[in-house]
Amino acid sequence: MLISLQAARVTTGTPEHVDHDEVVAPRWVTIEDGCISAVGTQPHPHAAQFDLRPLQLWPAFTDRHATGTPLRRRQIARFAAAHNTVFATHDPDSESAVIEAAAMRAGICEFPLTLDAAAAARNNGLAIVMGAPNAWRGPSHLSNLSARDAIEAGVVDVLTSDYHSGPLSRAAVAVSEAGVASIDTAVAMLTTHPRRVIATSNRDFGGLTPGQPADLVAVRTEPMAAVVGTWSPGRQVSGPALW
Repeated sequence: MLISLQAARVTTGTPEHVDHDEVVAPRWVTIEDGCISAVGTQPHPHAAQFDLRPLQLWPAFTDRHATGTPLRRRQIARFAAAHNTVFATHDPDSESAVIEAAAMRAGICEFPLTLDAAAAARNNGLAIVMGAPNAWRGPSHLSNLSARDAIEAGVVDVLTSDYHSGPLSRAAVAVSEAGVASIDTAVAMLTTHPRRVIATSNRDFGGLTPGQPADLVAVRTEPMAAVVGTWSPGRQVSGPALW
């Protein structure tokens, strides 16, 4: 199976999670320079992953979160829009959280935690991103919305991973073998769909289109899906010679 890697060209570096004002500020310059294709914020800092109740006892935390976090989100959203950068909402857990993000002109709903949030994203025109590790395993490791359930419900556009890259190809094969989606649809969630979501140029990234750079990977499906060869552009850069 050959999958285009061209979609990867429109992203830069590895995912970063930045929380503090002193490290957020330098990202303004990076966005202005056109080096970032998408920027996301989370409505409530790690609310889904951690018990924040002890922190609520700290007035400094409560005051900062109540005033600083919503203000910072709006600033980031406006700055992203002004510099043609896609704005994403991360880990929304409700319809209201998605509607709030849509009002800030968000274009991406990343890792919705509930089916209601994913459905709200679809209804409000946001592209929906789910985790490839989630789709590969079946359930979410945090017992949130299953990517496979979301795909079956028609509320997933893109599969990605913000930590381990191995499950990308494995997720495509797994959801196809499970009958959740065709292999063509699953591969598109890794290639052409991300390109459409982050449309930073006129080049036809993400697809096997004549005349475009041949950025490809070869994937074996047995005994476990894995990348066995990479070409960029048209020149093999990793893996054994296949022919």
